[in-house]
Parts: sequence; structure tokens; C-alpha cells
Amino acid sequence: MEHSSGDVICLTKGSSVFLCNPATGELVALPAPRRNDDHRFGFGYVPSLGQFKVARFDDPLSYEVFTVGTDRSWREIRRPHCRVYEGGGIPFLNGALHLLPSSNCTRQLRISPPFDENGTAQYEDELFVSNGIAAFDLELETWRMVPLPSFDCDEKRELRRYRVMFLRELNGLLCLGVSFPYKLHLRLLMDYESGRWVKEYSISFSSLRHAGDWPPPAPVAIMDDGRILLESSELGLVFYDRRDERFTEIEGSRGWRASLYVENILLSLREPFTT
Repeated sequence: MEHSSGDVICLTKGSSVFLCNPATGELVALPAPRRNDDHRFGFGYVPSLGQFKVARFDDPLSYEVFTVGTDRSWREIRRPHCRVYEGGGIPFLNGALHLLPSSNCTRQLRISPPFDENGTAQYEDELFVSNGIAAFDLELETWRMVPLPSFDCDEKRELRRYRVMFLRELNGLLCLGVSFPYKLHLRLLMDYESGRWVKEYSISFSSLRHAGDWPPPAPVAIMDDGRILLESSELGLVFYDRRDERFTEIEGSRGWRASLYVENILLSLREPFTT
């Protein structure tokens, strides 16, 4: 399973891509991409069309989009202004698919003031100065940039060493995860228009076995009681309660991948649908 948009699931196997509505059993097979390279998919519902669009990202080789129910083949789209990292998650919200900037294009840039009090030239990683999150608008098929949050000195130091970040959609908000060995910081974009981020969670995994292994645990959802559901390839599914900083592992879930799903028996993937 690639991921879910809530009521539709995207399934991939090699170069084959399917959209599925489990409530109705409807399954739509998309045509094979023109290039059979390593690629990631993102998708979302476009209200103005009443249809779903699927985007394929293979940075820096190709970017393509497919409108379900209309297109017969994949259409090439423009590249973003910066290189992107598809492996960090491609959450869909606010009408756009979001991708992190690639760590491979990070440079050292001069900052203001250009010299410190000792006369030493000041530089900063491009990641912390100019790069932002690339957002692909599915309706307009254009790119825009969403600013990254500011990082404190300790986070910058650790990011230079590990550079482990990911994106998720969490309770309708864009979530940026910054992972260090045995620690996870989660920031939520509380105001999408102004770019206001809030560091909402700082989770320590020091009490859990294998929690420092790669890949790091990532959030799936915030439950009604405030607990966070996390998924980890080593631990499986785990609930975290920040009130007492306690973890509750779901027995037998190692290797599982979790995603939210809401049943929708009225939804058709092939025909225009309005909510």
C-alpha cells in the first residue's frame, strides 16, 4: 500500500498502480508510466473536477500526472524549482501534494550579517535558509513553496549529521517530523497561509528496544483521547501517551503499515463525484 487519502487507497506493485475504494470494491488500474524507474506516487481529490488525480515523482528524471476517469496516459508536468526527496512522504492537504527538499542539493550560503563579531565569514546550510517544502497543486498543476520552520542550534547540528526528516498529514495539518537517535520532534503547520509552525511533540524512545533503528518511528494519527499512533518497522504499531510518556505496543503488529480509512459507499473513482 502506497498510502490512503481517507476513503481511497493507492496500491502499487512494481510499476503497476491501482486506486481502490474498499467500501464498494471498485478498483481502477492506471496505465504503466512511460519510465520504469524508481518512483513514488501521491494522489488526491480535486473538488472542481469531482475526480482524483495521481502524480508520479522520480526526481530528477520525470514528473507526471494522471486524471482518473479522463486521461488515457500519463502527462508530463513541470519540475519544481528545487530538487525534492520523494522518500520523506507525500501528504495531500490544502489541495496540494507536499515533498521535502532533497538533502543532496544542500549548499553553504552566506547569511546576514556576512561576518560575525570576530570578522569570520558566516555561512548557513541552504536547507535552513532558502529551501522550503515543494507543494504541487493538483488542480492547477503548478508548484508553490511552503516555508520550513526555524530550527534551534541543537537541531541544526543533529540535522547536519543525520538529516532525517519526513512529512505526514496529521489531523488535517501538515506535520514535519525531525528524527534523531531515540528522539522524535513533531511540528504542525498550524496556519498554512502564514507558515506558522508549532513544535507540538518531543518524544523520547530511550525506553523502547530497537527504537533507534532505521527507519525512525512515524506518526499515523492523533486519537480522540490524545494518544498518538506511531508505526515502526522494528516495533510495529505503538501508542504514545504524552501525559505519562508511556508507550503501548500492539502485539503482533511488527511489519505492519497503518493508514486512516473512512468508509464511503457513494464514491465512484471513474465518474465525477461531488462531496
